[in-house]
Amino acid sequence: MRPLEYLFRSPHIHVKVRASEGSPTLTSQLFFPGEERNTTDPIFEKLTVMDVRDVPGGQKATFDFVVETG
Repeated sequence: MRPLEYLFRSPHIHVKVRASEGSPTLTSQLFFPGEERNTTDPIFEKLTVMDVRDVPGGQKATFDFVVETG
Protein backbone atom coordinates (compact mmCIF):
# COMPACT_ATOMS: atom_id res chain seq x y z
CA MET A 1 0.00 0.00 0.00
CA ARG A 2 1.38 3.43 -0.92
CA PRO A 3 -0.28 6.65 0.23
CA LEU A 4 -1.01 9.55 -2.11
CA GLU A 5 -0.03 13.18 -1.74
CA TYR A 6 -2.65 15.63 -0.50
CA LEU A 7 -2.85 19.40 -0.04
CA PHE A 8 0.73 20.50 0.69
CA ARG A 9 1.89 17.09 1.92
CA SER A 10 4.17 14.58 0.29
CA PRO A 11 3.15 10.90 0.49
CA HIS A 12 4.09 9.61 3.95
CA ILE A 13 3.32 6.92 6.52
CA HIS A 14 2.56 7.62 10.20
CA VAL A 15 4.43 5.40 12.67
CA LYS A 16 4.68 4.91 16.42
CA VAL A 17 7.69 3.11 17.92
CA ARG A 18 8.73 2.25 21.47
CA ALA A 19 11.48 0.12 22.97
CA SER A 20 9.28 -1.80 25.40
CA GLU A 21 5.98 -1.75 27.26
CA GLY A 22 5.80 1.43 29.33
CA SER A 23 8.67 3.21 27.57
CA PRO A 24 8.11 6.55 25.81
CA THR A 25 6.53 6.37 22.36
CA LEU A 26 8.13 8.04 19.36
CA THR A 27 5.50 9.28 16.89
CA SER A 28 6.85 10.22 13.47
CA GLN A 29 6.21 10.23 9.74
CA LEU A 30 8.26 8.35 7.15
CA PHE A 31 8.65 9.65 3.61
CA PHE A 32 9.31 8.12 0.19
CA PRO A 33 12.48 9.05 -1.74
CA GLY A 34 12.27 11.09 -4.92
CA GLU A 35 8.83 12.58 -4.30
CA GLU A 36 8.47 16.04 -5.83
CA ARG A 37 6.58 17.40 -2.82
CA ASN A 38 9.33 16.39 -0.38
CA THR A 39 10.98 19.75 -1.17
CA THR A 40 7.91 21.77 -0.14
CA ASP A 41 6.29 19.59 2.56
CA PRO A 42 6.49 21.61 5.82
CA ILE A 43 7.06 18.46 7.94
CA PHE A 44 9.48 16.60 5.65
CA GLU A 45 12.90 15.76 7.13
CA LYS A 46 15.63 14.12 5.07
CA LEU A 47 16.45 11.79 7.98
CA THR A 48 12.98 10.21 7.76
CA VAL A 49 13.18 8.98 4.15
CA MET A 50 12.61 5.24 3.77
CA ASP A 51 14.72 2.90 1.65
CA VAL A 52 12.34 1.68 -1.08
CA ARG A 53 13.23 -1.26 -3.33
CA ASP A 54 11.44 -3.01 -6.16
CA VAL A 55 10.53 -6.61 -5.36
CA PRO A 56 8.49 -9.17 -7.30
CA GLY A 57 4.90 -7.93 -7.31
CA GLY A 58 5.57 -4.43 -5.97
CA GLN A 59 7.88 -2.52 -3.68
CA LYS A 60 9.33 -2.96 -0.19
CA ALA A 61 10.09 -0.02 2.10
CA THR A 62 12.37 -0.22 5.14
CA PHE A 63 13.53 2.21 7.81
CA ASP A 64 15.81 1.44 10.75
CA PHE A 65 14.96 2.98 14.12
CA VAL A 66 17.61 3.19 16.83
CA VAL A 67 15.94 3.09 20.24
CA GLU A 68 17.79 3.76 23.49
CA THR A 69 16.64 1.31 26.16
CA GLY A 70 18.13 2.87 29.24
